[in-house]
Amino acid sequence: MVRRRRFTEEEKRHFLDLAGQPDSSFSDVAQRYDLALSLQFRWRKEFGEGLAPLAGFTPVDIADDASSAAQEIAGAAGLAPSRTPLEGPTGAMEIVLKDG
Repeated sequence: MVRRRRFTEEEKRHFLDLAGQPDSSFSDVAQRYDLALSLQFRWRKEFGEGLAPLAGFTPVDIADDASSAAQEIAGAAGLAPSRTPLEGPTGAMEIVLKDG
C-alpha cells in the first residue's frame, strides 16, 4: 500500500518558487522531486497565483499615426528610419527596436 505524501504550505511554495526560476519549469520540478505535474498547477491555483507571468514581454504603445510614431521612436533611439512608411492601411506591422 502506497501512502500519499503530505506537503506543508511552505513546501508547496518552495516547489512553486523552484518552477518559477529562469532555468526551470514545472516539468523539471515534477521530475526532480517525483511530483505530479497537475499537483503543482493545483497548488498555484490554491495560492491564487493563476497563470505564471511570462518573461520577456514589454509594454508597447500603439499610435494612430504610424509614421510620426516611427519617427519619434527612431529619434529617441538615435536612429534614422531606413525607409519611408507605407501610406494607408497595409495589414503589416513594423517593429523598431532600440538596438537596431
